Amino acid sequence: MNLKNGTFLILGCLAALSLLAGQSEEPIKEAISVVNVEVPVRVFANGQSIGGLHKEDFEISEDGKAQQINGFYFFHKKINATPAAAEGSSPAQQPAGRYFVLIFRTYASNEELENGLLYLFDNILRPQDQIFVMANNRTLMFEQLGADPGAQGKILELLRSESQNARNQMLNFVRSIEQSLNMTKFRMAIGGRADLSVDYLTNFLDTYLRAWQEFKRRYLSLDIDKFYYFSRHLEKVKKEKWVLNFYQLEQFPQIAFGGDIERQLRNYIALLAASDNPTTKAQGRNIERLLRTIDREMNVAENFPAAEVSKLFYKVNATFHSFFMRVFHDTDSSETQFRSVATDIENSLRALTEATGGTLTSSNNIDTALAIVSEKNDDYYVLTYEPASAKKIGKIKVRVKGKRYDVLYDNNIRADYISEYLRKKELETPSVKIKELSFAAKKLAFVISDYSLAKIQSETAGMLGVRIRIKDNQERSVFDQSRSLKADKKTLSLNLSFSTLVAGKYDIIIDVLDQVSGKTCTEVIQPLVK
Repeated sequence: MNLKNGTFLILGCLAALSLLAGQSEEPIKEAISVVNVEVPVRVFANGQSIGGLHKEDFEISEDGKAQQINGFYFFHKKINATPAAAEGSSPAQQPAGRYFVLIFRTYASNEELENGLLYLFDNILRPQDQIFVMANNRTLMFEQLGADPGAQGKILELLRSESQNARNQMLNFVRSIEQSLNMTKFRMAIGGRADLSVDYLTNFLDTYLRAWQEFKRRYLSLDIDKFYYFSRHLEKVKKEKWVLNFYQLEQFPQIAFGGDIERQLRNYIALLAASDNPTTKAQGRNIERLLRTIDREMNVAENFPAAEVSKLFYKVNATFHSFFMRVFHDTDSSETQFRSVATDIENSLRALTEATGGTLTSSNNIDTALAIVSEKNDDYYVLTYEPASAKKIGKIKVRVKGKRYDVLYDNNIRADYISEYLRKKELETPSVKIKELSFAAKKLAFVISDYSLAKIQSETAGMLGVRIRIKDNQERSVFDQSRSLKADKKTLSLNLSFSTLVAGKYDIIIDVLDQVSGKTCTEVIQPLVK
């Protein structure tokens, strides 16, 4: 068994992922020469996928020089397509398994979501499929769904547990915001109470703005680094790939600035502006500036490089379907109310989803949404050409002759820019590592280093997920346990005794997840126990 080191992050998760294990991957081999370049291409007209095109309909060029298309393939797929082999056929005749990634960024495992999960198992997934589940902070991997009759229950249990944990954390954060905003004092201040200074109003609005910025960072931001790590993982998977992203949109407790409270605040600002005192005038302008900043940040989406990220998934040829659900909360304060806020997440994931041949659905009826997208066709083409130079990597351009179609592809597909990006990130933030790995006298020892540190309550520490698996020479599992560990030093040493192991040869696999950065590392040792 080869030793492996890897990193992995996933979109949409602000908390780190759990351990990535048991992937069906093929090693990426160093290319010595380029014989043929494969270019996956999707063609759209008015948002609709175009199929039925032929080799003669396409033109491809590299750095402006026309290239001869020497290979042409058309693929037509959809999630619920009839398997190629009939039930009861021999294993050699069974349809190839697909690779499904199920991403749950959820805060409420409600009836609608669970009905959707039941529909997924009853109507879409097949026994041959490989399933990788990510629910907020934890993951599950099923090498072959049919080999584990309890898979559905395990996924449902994980979803419920992680959704509840995420909801509790989010609500605690929101309540801390509401408690820090004394709306009674705020009303008294804008009503002219002399003992409540202008500084109180300024601090109040500044606190509210910082709370919103932190909420947005935690719950409403997309991290481009995680897309690169995720695409590198998918690039290694040599199966038909589908990514189903279930995302519950959170709401923020916004101050009810409308009506009487807004009128009083505007009157107060006008009063400050009318003062002959330059300091008082400046205070009024500062309050006005804070209000404009709050309004702008809550109603203007940030830019996310959707086009750049989409290229990653053209390269790995995975199809996304995204499902956006609304979650509603009550507030204990009559002065605040939960409202949907403008973010770039929905628009960005819509662009990414549609560019990969998928659909973004905004609905809480997940089973109905799954039924619709399972019928959606994903048509794409693969064009191949032989470049004039194996070493000189140029930008390509693909077009459909005589048509103004939207042609989507990776114009830099020959370059290994994913590895280049990750190498750069590794120099900036080294990946977690397993060192000094040994097994002697039935004792396993190793050291974990290069993990990231974060401020946890009042102390700075690393948070690590460690999974240890032991398999005998028949590939049977004899040990498989995971633990979350806090590391308050730069390295963490572990020593474990396995005195019950009988004589024989074993594979011991150690997976470590840096829960701060989301990066993982895997090492394997093959001891002979006597």
